[in-house]
Amino acid sequence: MFGKGASLTDKSILNLLGRGSENNSAVINMEDATSSEFDGIGIARLKELLMVFGIDIPHSCSFENEPLSILDRDLETLSKEGDILCFSLNGRMDTYAWSVYSNGKRVRTKAIAEGKILSDLGAETKYDRGLDADQDGMIRLIENFTGYDYGDLIFEQDIPVKAYY
Repeated sequence: MFGKGASLTDKSILNLLGRGSENNSAVINMEDATSSEFDGIGIARLKELLMVFGIDIPHSCSFENEPLSILDRDLETLSKEGDILCFSLNGRMDTYAWSVYSNGKRVRTKAIAEGKILSDLGAETKYDRGLDADQDGMIRLIENFTGYDYGDLIFEQDIPVKAYY
């Protein structure tokens, strides 16, 4: 999620994710884009907010104390324009992770699996301060970052998502 991503084109996002050759697209809704069954790249826009969905995206970020991935470094660079949140949420596996990028740096990362903290780097941000590391905490993280109620964002706003396959 890009707090100020309005200037980024779909093509630049697809290239960033190594999916620049995607040619097939369709318009889907937010509920479908956030489903665990969605296997494309979804791009949604709401004012300045740019939301990018894809089951493989979190695997390209490093949520632990390890060298930054290529995507991490690219997100650091893009965060000079505005804050970025990359996250993985898997309630069935009780696994949650997030990174916050701001002012050209990854400033926060945390990863939890089955209630055990795998990593906790950087100071809490205004987005994750005091959150529980569980599904409800992740929903609050998304709400804090976007400024929108999660239910409204997914179900009520009728935000079109351009899905690339």
